[in-house]
Amino acid sequence: MPRYRISISNLVIGNMDRINSGFRQHSSANLVSIALICRPNQMSLNIVVRVGSFFSLPDGGPKTWMQGKALPTQTVDIHSYSFLQLVDFIAEHYMWGSKQYITLWRELEYSMEIKSDEQLLEWFQLNLDKGIVRINAQINDFEGPL
Repeated sequence: MPRYRISISNLVIGNMDRINSGFRQHSSANLVSIALICRPNQMSLNIVVRVGSFFSLPDGGPKTWMQGKALPTQTVDIHSYSFLQLVDFIAEHYMWGSKQYITLWRELEYSMEIKSDEQLLEWFQLNLDKGIVRINAQINDFEGPL
């Protein structure tokens, strides 16, 4: 769970005269307290995605064998990077058709599928100490009638 810093500041609203290096408050000024809730500084993490080999079945195009490979490492802010952005990143390197879908998996001895932004963030947070997170992607064919 992310930790947040709460900052409370006092702000003087109204007429002020500048005196040397400080401010003097007139009687017509009001003191207002403001609370700011701040997310910790950007938390960056390197993502390494390995895509498994598959047959690409683009709509209206030929069936093509796509060799699996590790994609270029990406550095992201874990709090602003989404599941959809990860899928879009993979789509920049591989094409698949409307009768195919992608699955994303934690790279572990026993794999766990990543299906949401929340699960992706959890995987990021578990790997924050290492500075790198590894994800496996696989393009699959839909089975049966669509």
